[in-house]
Amino acid sequence: MVLHVPELSLVVAGSLNGRVALLSLTKMNKRIHGLTVKRGFRVDWVLPRKEEEKKRIRPLSALHGIAISPVPDPKARGLNLRGRHGRLPHSYYRLILHYVDHTILMYDITRRVGDDDLMIF
Repeated sequence: MVLHVPELSLVVAGSLNGRVALLSLTKMNKRIHGLTVKRGFRVDWVLPRKEEEKKRIRPLSALHGIAISPVPDPKARGLNLRGRHGRLPHSYYRLILHYVDHTILMYDITRRVGDDDLMIF
């Protein structure tokens, strides 16, 4: 299962084993094993996180599906997804993991302004 979120420069890749990788698109100019690599992916997060695995929040069943969509800024008034001039002022997305046993895990995702780190809530 693969989803792409261009606003966050993010690719979400889900596996049937119940885990999801959040990948950022990267640019580089490196030689690896004699080949020049110009573009690639960086693994930012693997969900559910280790502490959630320790608490056994993730069920032992397979991942049935994933979904991601924009959500309103928590500081915004009302349900307006767009800021002034139709642009997203600060992109918040909600990632939903749906398991075969009907367990639902939800995460809010955004990029930190300035250093471009991916933040998970």
